[in-house]
Amino acid sequence: METMSSIKPDAARVLTTEEFLLFEKQEAVKALVDRKMAEGKSSRRQAWVMLEILEDVGRQYGKAMVAFAKSYIVIDVCGIQA
Repeated sequence: METMSSIKPDAARVLTTEEFLLFEKQEAVKALVDRKMAEGKSSRRQAWVMLEILEDVGRQYGKAMVAFAKSYIVIDVCGIQA
């Protein structure tokens, strides 16, 4: 699945409706992941669990976005290169 980054004015391009909706869904998933990670860090456990976050993503956005969320957590948030 192709990951889209935020659009910058100098690199703007015309998106199809499908591409735009995918981009919006990816941004929503990133926001959910970030929120769940913050909630986990501030909880009594003081940690977040990737499996729990991915289950939430799957419930809210479907299985297709679970792979995107996992990639976002591992590569973008944790900085682990696969």
